[in-house]
Amino acid sequence: MRPVQESNRKSRVIFRTGFAVSALACLLMPDPAALSEESQAGLGPVIRVEENWYLMLNEANGALNAPQYHTVMSPTGDLDGVYAQIVWNYREAPEYRAGGLQVQLWDDGELACYKSDREVPLSRSVEIIRWKQVLETNGQVVSFSIPFGQSGTWGSFGQGLTLSLAGGPADLSGYSPDVSVGNASVTFGSNRVNILGISSVSYYGPNGLIAVDDTPRVAYRLSGN
Repeated sequence: MRPVQESNRKSRVIFRTGFAVSALACLLMPDPAALSEESQAGLGPVIRVEENWYLMLNEANGALNAPQYHTVMSPTGDLDGVYAQIVWNYREAPEYRAGGLQVQLWDDGELACYKSDREVPLSRSVEIIRWKQVLETNGQVVSFSIPFGQSGTWGSFGQGLTLSLAGGPADLSGYSPDVSVGNASVTFGSNRVNILGISSVSYYGPNGLIAVDDTPRVAYRLSGN
C-alpha cells in the first residue's frame, strides 16, 4: 500500500468537526475518592482504564504542520454516545490553529467541551511521542485525561488535560481497546509516521488494579516498516 502523501489530506467518518459547544457541559474532574460505598465493597466493576500510546516519527515538517493524527477512547463499544477525541499537532476548536494538541469530549455527535495544550508544531525528526490516555467513571460522571505525555518537541505535556461529562455508563465494562485502535488515524502526512499504536492497557476497579493487557495493538504502520 502506497503511503498517503501530505497533499492527500483525508478524514475518517468519525472525525468530528463543528463546534456548537455548551460551556455548561464541561465539569470539573471528580475526586477519585468520591466513589460510592457500594462500589468500594468487593472488587466491583471496571471504573478506570489506562491506555499507553506511542507514535514513532521519522521526520516532521513544521512548515507544513505535518504529520497530524487523532486518537479516541470510548467507554462503550462504539462512538455513538460519549467519547473522547484527541487531535494531535493542531487544534481545531474554536478554529484551526497549527501545533499542539487538543482533547475533546463528544456526546451524541456534538462537541461538548475541549481543552488544548502546547502551541508549537512538531518539528523534530526520529522522535517517539509517548502518552497515557485515561477514562474514568464514578457512576454519574465520566472523565477523560492525559496524565502523562513526553515528546522531544513538547517535552512533558498533558498534565491538566482533564475533561468530564455528567452521564455516560455506570461502569466501563463496555470499553474495548479495539474501538480505540480502529478509530485512530494519521490524517495528514502519514508518510512521516512509522507507527502509531497502544503498548498496554490497564484496568482498575474500586479496590485498585484488576488486570494489565500487554498485547501490542497497531493503529497505523507505514508500508515497508
